[in-house]
Amino acid sequence: MNIHKIADELYHHQKKALELDRITTRHIGISLAEAYEIQKINIEKNLHLGDPFVGWKMGLTSKAKQQSVGVDQPIYGRLLKSMMMNDRDLQMEGLIHPRV
Repeated sequence: MNIHKIADELYHHQKKALELDRITTRHIGISLAEAYEIQKINIEKNLHLGDPFVGWKMGLTSKAKQQSVGVDQPIYGRLLKSMMMNDRDLQMEGLIHPRV
């Protein structure tokens, strides 16, 4: 499994707002540690391009949701300035599977 190739694919899809099949479906057995490393690769790429770090996000905070995706703990991610939404009106353009 080439995590740099996976990171590049995710980066491309995120920047173009293109839907992508779940990585865990196409790369059976990917570990949580590998997923965090892929996230780190892309965050560092964005930081290098001048997109500053602004905070953290949490996911899978309920046991039910954790079980539904096969993990046993909440997950976390870094937020960059480009990910912030400051408008009071939610714009759907550029979003993939938006949720609130």
